[in-house]
Amino acid sequence: MEPQHIDEILERIPVQVSFKGTKTRTKSEFADEANINNIVKRCMNGAAMPTGSRTPLFGDFSEVADFTSAQTLIAQANAEFEQLPSDVREKFGNNVSDLMDFLDDDNNIDEAIALGLAPKPESEPKTLDENTQKAAPEPTLSESEVSG
Repeated sequence: MEPQHIDEILERIPVQVSFKGTKTRTKSEFADEANINNIVKRCMNGAAMPTGSRTPLFGDFSEVADFTSAQTLIAQANAEFEQLPSDVREKFGNNVSDLMDFLDDDNNIDEAIALGLAPKPESEPKTLDENTQKAAPEPTLSESEVSG
């Protein structure tokens, strides 16, 4: 017995999809610009390669254990941001990321304290060093105590 071809084993069901009457979202004026052959030709002639719109993000993310932990931290930051007074949120364009950038800049500490976003630094107790301390006066005895 000769092996059968897969088409003979499986019954083929023709499928047709029609998009007649639907509005197209394709813009033909960009056909040459998007053609891979034209892109390669431009690059071979010294043009810069097309790049994505996002800037690559580099950094030390060793503090983040996993994706779920990162999402939890983001959710907490958003929840705390929503608890701030509306005028403070508005100052940062209602964007928690802008607030975080503001707080990361050490030059903003005074304004952050004024807005109630950072604690006031505790004033250190004033101590006198040994050279500036006033010596306690020597006890003196009155004449009656001396003769007595």
